[in-house]
Amino acid sequence: MLVITFWYAARVTNMQMSFAQASWLRVVQMMPLPFCFISITNAAYIGMPREQSNQVAGLINFVRNLGGSILIAITNAQVTNRSMWHEQHLQQNMQPGSLAYEQQLQALNGYFGGSVGSVNSSSLALSNLYHQLLAQATTQGYQDVYMELAWMSLVLIALAFLLSKNRPGAGPGASAMH
Repeated sequence: MLVITFWYAARVTNMQMSFAQASWLRVVQMMPLPFCFISITNAAYIGMPREQSNQVAGLINFVRNLGGSILIAITNAQVTNRSMWHEQHLQQNMQPGSLAYEQQLQALNGYFGGSVGSVNSSSLALSNLYHQLLAQATTQGYQDVYMELAWMSLVLIALAFLLSKNRPGAGPGASAMH
């Protein structure tokens, strides 16, 4: 389910999203988390004696907090990295001689010329175009990271099949912890 939510987030994230749409996207992204944490917690207790349940719980909480912090830092850095990559590639199309660039620049010059004068409209038009470029590059950076997280989730699903099997009654710690 995580794979689907990350893939969906990569597809629907755009610059025209409203706050309500972004909020609902976040709700959709959080729906599979209980299923993940319940499974991870159950896997952590397999084979552990009942006397060590407090230590296991403390270790799970520590690793979850530390891992979450590290993953947040990595994804933030990756969004920045991917945004800069997209910015670099988008700037290649913002060169004099590019028809779309020239048309947009002339349109913005005309728009701003009426309110700030023709002398200031050129710099204001350029800054507006650059702001649009940054917003688009950042959006594409988030889309890339959502797709990377979807692929990582697929890999983690495959790795889950390598976990030890729970064999009730096969020895100490095989019973469920409460």
